[in-house]
Amino acid sequence: MQHSIAEVEHVNFQPVTEGLGFHPFSDGLPYAPYVPKKMVKPPGRPLKNEIRPVVSWYFSRRVASYGLDFLFLGYLAFSFHVWSGWSLSWSAFASFFWFFLGVQEVVWATSLGKWCFHLKLEGVWKARLLRMFLFIPSVALFGLGIWMGVFDRKRRCLHDRLSRVEVRL
Repeated sequence: MQHSIAEVEHVNFQPVTEGLGFHPFSDGLPYAPYVPKKMVKPPGRPLKNEIRPVVSWYFSRRVASYGLDFLFLGYLAFSFHVWSGWSLSWSAFASFFWFFLGVQEVVWATSLGKWCFHLKLEGVWKARLLRMFLFIPSVALFGLGIWMGVFDRKRRCLHDRLSRVEVRL
């Protein structure tokens, strides 16, 4: 069955010269179908007019990584408690958790929980150390500094903003 010219869909062509090193057709006639390029969204960054959920998958990863860190460091603190026979108060446990979580993040730019969720801190070690100390007031006021990450455009908590450290995928 033959189609008439009016029934055939119009196809746009563009030369495929990018990446070849030379153009095999010196006359420049089109020889490849044109495929419009799709807009690629950078990972972890919203587009200008994109509607975002209040709690994103990225923020959920951060909360889950803190939970995993809490379980891991809680296990270490409990093991220390059983092994040494000393009793740990809640303030001692919180200090233990804060210190060892902070040391992991300053030295390796990640913690065990962040490593499991492929999160990494970007910034120099001095900024990460400042972030470690700013974590205390961020959590102290009923976690207000942490909840700030829900409403921030770049999903940064208070201690991330003040220390200029970004948590990346």
